[in-house]
Amino acid sequence: MADLNDRVLDEAEGRGEAFSVENLITLVERHEADPEPGVPADRLREYAEHLEGHGGPMSVDQVDAALELHRTDAESWQGPDALYEVGDGRVSLYPASWYDRLEGETDPARYLEVILEDVDDSRSAFATGGAGKGVPENVLLNVATVIGGVSWRDAAAELQALGDEGIVVADAEQHPNARIRLTEKYFDDR
Repeated sequence: MADLNDRVLDEAEGRGEAFSVENLITLVERHEADPEPGVPADRLREYAEHLEGHGGPMSVDQVDAALELHRTDAESWQGPDALYEVGDGRVSLYPASWYDRLEGETDPARYLEVILEDVDDSRSAFATGGAGKGVPENVLLNVATVIGGVSWRDAAAELQALGDEGIVVADAEQHPNARIRLTEKYFDDR
């Protein structure tokens, strides 16, 4: 078993029973410096085996069940439960097309544009978020940290700056995971 990332393990062990395979994928993609999209399925099993062996919130059986039930080779968004094949046994919470279109991108507005072009109805495409149209803030920030390689803090600061400039707006602003959408100013300024 290759060395496991301590940050992934610490965060996973601290999450308790609500911790999911999707959470594990996000943590591994965010904290391991792998230039390839997604996470090898065997790497997920290694983390699950370690966590299970230390009384943690994940088992190899959970990983295998999630891969069996939710893995897809679809190139576009299939919903929040899908685990996307992104190359040679690698899986991600995001379709390969997002990686292709957003490689090297750090602008949250561009992430919003790509995501919103790919989902049919942003009101029902995501399992989380406040009311209204757009991408839930946590989804947007996760995509930016995973695909763009930026820190959560930097992505959130850039998103705030775009809001201050009138490029993005939050529906149900008081919701802690408000849905973010592009304004006409974004398209006018292009």
